[in-house]
Amino acid sequence: TKISSVYPVVSTALAIRSRESAAIKRKKRFFEKFPEITSLEKLKIVLETTDPKDFLSTYLDIKSNLPDPTQNPKYARLKNLCDGFLEYKSAKNIDSEIDAILDWAEKVDVHQLDNDIIGSKNGIGPATIQNIRLTLKFNEIKGDVNVLNVLKDEVKIIVKTENVDEIASQLGVPKIYLDTLLFEYGKLKQKKK
Repeated sequence: TKISSVYPVVSTALAIRSRESAAIKRKKRFFEKFPEITSLEKLKIVLETTDPKDFLSTYLDIKSNLPDPTQNPKYARLKNLCDGFLEYKSAKNIDSEIDAILDWAEKVDVHQLDNDIIGSKNGIGPATIQNIRLTLKFNEIKGDVNVLNVLKDEVKIIVKTENVDEIASQLGVPKIYLDTLLFEYGKLKQKKK
């Protein structure tokens, strides 16, 4: 069976710049409470017909005090990913949403996001791209704050998010292995503080 097209989009929108525990809790809640949202088309309808502040609290369990809740990074990222993948599906004339996401994930280049349908959208950067690929089980490393801090503080390497995969290549290890190692090390270090 194939993964739902909604899963990588919601998972990524909730994961970026979040504590892992909060992201996991919100993701689990979303999929348990709203099993009827089975496609990006359905998600887009909910996004378009629900007040953004209500969407954040009802669907994502996020209280927003921003004067303009559409500026909430998780809301904006979710909307831009949803719109972007539907645009990609249409532009590439691909029948299923998940096939469009997988096609894109296989071809995307984190070094060339300006011309990418999804990567050129506001708030979608290399870490978002890397997270989607990880969620889809690609051999990927996500250059998020945790991974970059471990590299900087412990290994004494400063690297840009989009270049973090070069470290795995230089070490001769799978990217996903290095991602897990650095992420888990960072979590252990935080617990000791």
